[in-house]
Amino acid sequence: MSNVTRLMLGPEVEAAVRRERQARQIAELYRRRTEIAAFQARFAPMPTVDTLPAISWAAVRRQLEELAWTRRSRSMVYPLLEELKSRAAWQTPEMVVRGLILLAGLVLDEQSMSEPTSETGEAPMP
Repeated sequence: MSNVTRLMLGPEVEAAVRRERQARQIAELYRRRTEIAAFQARFAPMPTVDTLPAISWAAVRRQLEELAWTRRSRSMVYPLLEELKSRAAWQTPEMVVRGLILLAGLVLDEQSMSEPTSETGEAPMP
């Protein structure tokens, strides 16, 4: 996008835009903190005596795609996992695990709702 010319705004407008961006950032930070506080109020943090083994996002994606019964459910894995991955930067580990469990449930639920054949009339994916 090297041929895009930046619109020149007056100093008052620039200041207003800057304040609006800051207000949005503060609102997003507040929303995230509220979400974490609500989660922790419901699920108090537990001691981390026995933790899960380390696993990569790529391995999680591979396993979720393998569990997908149809092409449709397989195509949902990547965007939903990317959303979860982006939220993992600010969520607690337990919130991330809950998201993974919900995502796995969604993939498996698609299997229970599927017909014996996929949308294209092909046999379902194993």
